[in-house]
Amino acid sequence: MSLKFLFLIVFILFFAGCTESKKDDSRSSTDNESIVKSDVCDPLFDKLKKSVTGKDAELLKLLEKDKLSCLKKVEDVVASPDEKSTEDIQLKKSAAGLLGQVKSESSIPVLSMAVADKNPQLRAVAVNSLKEYTFEQLEETLKKMLLSDDFKVRISAVNIIEKYKSLNSISILISSLGDTHGGVRNAINNAIAIMGKPAVEALLNEFKNEKSPIDKRMLIVALGRTKSDAVVETLLNVIESGDVKLKNAAACALSDIKDERTVKPLIDALGDPNPPVRACAAKSLGTQEDKAAVPLLIKLLNNDEYDQVKSMSAYSLGKLKDERAVNVLIGGLKVESRAVRYHCVAALSNFPKANSANALSTVLHDPEIRIHAISSLIKIGDAAVPVMIKTLKSKDPLDAAGAAAVLGRIGSDKAVNPLIEALSSPEKEVTRQANAALRMITKQSFGDDIEAWKNWSKTQK
Repeated sequence: MSLKFLFLIVFILFFAGCTESKKDDSRSSTDNESIVKSDVCDPLFDKLKKSVTGKDAELLKLLEKDKLSCLKKVEDVVASPDEKSTEDIQLKKSAAGLLGQVKSESSIPVLSMAVADKNPQLRAVAVNSLKEYTFEQLEETLKKMLLSDDFKVRISAVNIIEKYKSLNSISILISSLGDTHGGVRNAINNAIAIMGKPAVEALLNEFKNEKSPIDKRMLIVALGRTKSDAVVETLLNVIESGDVKLKNAAACALSDIKDERTVKPLIDALGDPNPPVRACAAKSLGTQEDKAAVPLLIKLLNNDEYDQVKSMSAYSLGKLKDERAVNVLIGGLKVESRAVRYHCVAALSNFPKANSANALSTVLHDPEIRIHAISSLIKIGDAAVPVMIKTLKSKDPLDAAGAAAVLGRIGSDKAVNPLIEALSSPEKEVTRQANAALRMITKQSFGDDIEAWKNWSKTQK
């Protein structure tokens, strides 16, 4: 082998070694840069772990040291799989809050996914962060959210949209009024009401549009929820129309609007041949505070064949607070329909007199309306105390226990000694309620020790 050939081989091997060394140096340099980038984000995450909301100016300063890399890592935290600890949850919440401060469009998909998270606190933070963006930035995302299979995501989208009050945002909400979930429709109606005059005008235009694909009943409900006097004439025109379903919806919608123009048409609607229309008209008259309707409402409560009409008549008689209604409401406590009895019980709470309390005391044993009777008696207050003290001695344990519960919540000192006597009842529920009532009134605790209660009572005279 010649020397020249040998020299050539040595040269080639040397050159190859140098090249490999340079590659190693290059890889080492790249790895170091990666480590440096990771180190740059560490202070941000240390601070983020200690943050409650992620809304901190210091966090923004730390993020700016390497915004591109660190923002991606913050987004990855929010988008990470289900959290395993309280610390994980808190970090995700803080990270989502920080994204709302940064307002980068790259974070919108991540935050919209977080709105569907199983953790309600993270969902709330994600919604608030999305509200920091402009409507133009979010429009397409919000439209997709409104089509989600998860009704909670749809409600969240509505809560975000209501902030903007632009014509486009109003249009999106109106187009979603046909949502199949009642909670979503309710959120939409509330949002439209908040949006004010532009939303009212948009609703009226949509209602008048004969080619509108939206169910007019849904539009009528939304019109009522605006509580705007600008919609009254339209709703009254519907009541005078021949479409029963729309008449019903319009009569009910007026229960949200107090306007003297509605009184006569609603009174006339009490004679409508369709029970749902009569029921809604009866309900809406309670809002108007015009006692001209009282005689007709009394007549309906006494004589109408339909429980829904009777119930709404009782509801409005309670709101109108006319003494002429008391006896018929008391009579309504004896009817078979639970709904009618319930509305009569609730209505009587607006007549704080002994006769109302006496009547309510007779249904304390009724398992279907007992809790509501107790609530009404508590609302009646002092006028109910003598009646409840008398009822403590009832042979029916449910009546006696209910009376004790009422006296405890009213808090009258006059009830102390009668309640002490009730501790000797053989019925456990009566003694339990009497004991609880005594603790509420006196702030003392002697258990079932009647003598201890009596001795304490003597010191109070």
